[in-house]
Amino acid sequence: MSTHKYELRSTQLDKLGFFFEIEDNNEVFPYRVTARPGAYGQARYSNTFTDWQYVFTHFKQWVKVVQEELETPNLWADLQANARLLGPTREAPEEVFTPDEARQLRIQLQHVQQRLLTAGLPEAAAQQLAATVQEAGAKAERFTKKEWQQMFLGSIIGAITTQALTPDAAKVVYQILKAAFSGLFLP
Repeated sequence: MSTHKYELRSTQLDKLGFFFEIEDNNEVFPYRVTARPGAYGQARYSNTFTDWQYVFTHFKQWVKVVQEELETPNLWADLQANARLLGPTREAPEEVFTPDEARQLRIQLQHVQQRLLTAGLPEAAAQQLAATVQEAGAKAERFTKKEWQQMFLGSIIGAITTQALTPDAAKVVYQILKAAFSGLFLP
């Protein structure tokens, strides 16, 4: 009894950990198929079949799954890339804002609100982000600079994910914030 193993691999698929393997082992179920990604959200798939037609059917399904995987945007990677735009260039100190700094911050936040409302974002998202920015301005006097920075970034990221902004729209938001706070007590 001999076993044959057939694999479909490519450099691009190997980088993603994707593969399709067929083992022919001449048993009751002569074909064992193992694939990654699996169908229906499974990370890996394995099954045995009695007929080559079933193997071919599952191969066609696997190709569709791979196509969907390759065409679906990697939102986690986009979030990480965009988060780097907001990553602090320096750590905010554990001190409260002076009255002048708090005034300067509120002015910057008003500019951010206006830019968000006119940036071509979906209306509901622009309104929520503007409200988040306004609320953050009111909290500046209650937090240290470091606490405020963390609260503000968390609130913005939360608003972006709640509104399910596209990666391009999220990048616009990050760029507005980066430009507004460059050189101040934020990134």
